[in-house]
Amino acid sequence: MSSDYVNTRVASQRRVRRRRPWLDAAQTPFRDDAPMVGPPRTTAADFKMPRLRRCLFDLDGMVWEARMDGGMDGYVWKVRFGAQGPYVLKVFWDAKPVDFPTYYAPQRECQNAALLQMMQTAVEQAAAASRPIFVNAKPTTWDDAIANLAVFSDEARLEQPSAADRGSEPPPGLRKISTMPRMKSCYGWLTIPGKVFQELRLSLRPPPVQVDRIKRYLAPDQEYIAIVYEYVEEGENHPDTMQKAMDFFWLAGFSRTFSPLSGNWKSGVLVDLSDIVPPYGYGWEAKLYENGPGSAHILLKQLSRINKTRSRDYDRFLQKPRGESRSSKVCARLYWRKRKAYLVGVGRWTENTIGAQLQELEEEAAAPRFGVFGTSLLRGEAWQEEPYCQSV
Repeated sequence: MSSDYVNTRVASQRRVRRRRPWLDAAQTPFRDDAPMVGPPRTTAADFKMPRLRRCLFDLDGMVWEARMDGGMDGYVWKVRFGAQGPYVLKVFWDAKPVDFPTYYAPQRECQNAALLQMMQTAVEQAAAASRPIFVNAKPTTWDDAIANLAVFSDEARLEQPSAADRGSEPPPGLRKISTMPRMKSCYGWLTIPGKVFQELRLSLRPPPVQVDRIKRYLAPDQEYIAIVYEYVEEGENHPDTMQKAMDFFWLAGFSRTFSPLSGNWKSGVLVDLSDIVPPYGYGWEAKLYENGPGSAHILLKQLSRINKTRSRDYDRFLQKPRGESRSSKVCARLYWRKRKAYLVGVGRWTENTIGAQLQELEEEAAAPRFGVFGTSLLRGEAWQEEPYCQSV
């Protein structure tokens, strides 16, 4: 076998190993410099490459009212623009795509916000023209998701027969989309220099957020992408209201994520659009999509169960019983910090992640010193009890 052939094969294998699909996906344009005036375009090309339009609000007139919360993707403030508001300003940590196998947060949220705007416009136009939108009632594959997304476009709606020709009942296997569930309004994207955050008063400055060993902060020498949203008041998440939205996302082609959070909903409205993945977006999962839209009852029940488990086990563990070492308390704090990190949207969490974190503790003290709860944690049993914390 010639050395040239071997060298060619080795070079080819290296190229394959160096492929970074997350970086390739992040190069897809997701922002439109056109101002957000009037309804968006709804052509087939726009649905294939959704781009969010630029926000019209003047950054110089923005008033920072309150610091709200932060997570893996970004930090959120309550703001006003002059006499208008309140609004929600979400600033993303990553000014540029990172070389790590994960989605680019500004891209996903801009794409989702743009798609939902286009779908709302398409549904309203279809109702006005008496040409209802029909989607596959039970999509299971990526092709089904793409086909359901495409029927919202101008080209597909023009091919649909009118309601008078087709009748009121949808054909077998199809479902009529005549309205959309309540979605939070989006007012477009804008960019903010990092030095602006350094000039805020201390109570408004974004604190560093550490999730899964990753410290997130806003540097003064960077320019960051932000999105302005409607401010949704706190309210009860009714499962029936949530389920209607979850069903619509599924029928429209969006897949769930590995860590859907009931905390990302307010008053039955999804307030964190990174919780869904568009069909053409990085991270769309066929296995999650084929299982349907998920259950709002289960999602709300999981949060309730987590809070009850935490208040019982965590508080008991931090009481430091007589004769028990401090390592038990360290183990408990670490476990709940990791679980909370997962729940705020860290994404995939493998068994090796927590195993690496606990290796030093395991070497420092024998497993029995951690008590019953700590021993089961070291064995990987405690965190596997919950279905959303299993290794993937």
